Amino acid sequence: MEEKINEIIETFHEEGIRYSHWYTEDRLIEFDLGGQDRLYNAMQVITNNIEKWCYEDELSLDIKIEFDFERISINY
Repeated sequence: MEEKINEIIETFHEEGIRYSHWYTEDRLIEFDLGGQDRLYNAMQVITNNIEKWCYEDELSLDIKIEFDFERISINY
């Protein structure tokens, strides 16, 4: 599972969106956005990768995504 989480983090990082917190016990990753422009980029990342993250292989995750203009939270 950690391999898949690292893949998600790297995908966001490639778009200039870095994670702010990774709570392994709570199975939660938070990404700080800091505004509408990065929210748009983050939504593109999610749209382009959600199928790969959730359905593509045996490492696929069941995730819940919450977001606002400041932050994206991914529970896995």
